[in-house]
Amino acid sequence: MTPRLVIGPGQLDIQLFQGATFDVTMVYAPTGSSTPFNLTGFSADMKVYAPGSIAEPIDELSVANGRIILGGTAGTIRLLIPSTDQENYIPSMRYLLELSDSSGNVTPLIYGNFIVVVPQ
Repeated sequence: MTPRLVIGPGQLDIQLFQGATFDVTMVYAPTGSSTPFNLTGFSADMKVYAPGSIAEPIDELSVANGRIILGGTAGTIRLLIPSTDQENYIPSMRYLLELSDSSGNVTPLIYGNFIVVVPQ
């Protein structure tokens, strides 16, 4: 079963187990609401950065590259990172997930630490 997190705008730290496919589905509900936000007509982009650097992302997930899937009226945001796309990952990174509406308005949604857990 795919994990589902209910999120609102703000900070959320993420852990990825190195070598395993990262597949997480979140439900976006605006702050103070339990009703999912209708993401119909939206796009999304998530950039992963080395600590202290936002100039060049280590990785980028997007609706366009198929690594973010938006669930329309269900308000779901599914993030997919196959193990084969993790070769440039380092143990401690940062990320920013943004939504874009059909007019091109960009809204930062969640950000935080992106931690790669190395199996022992």
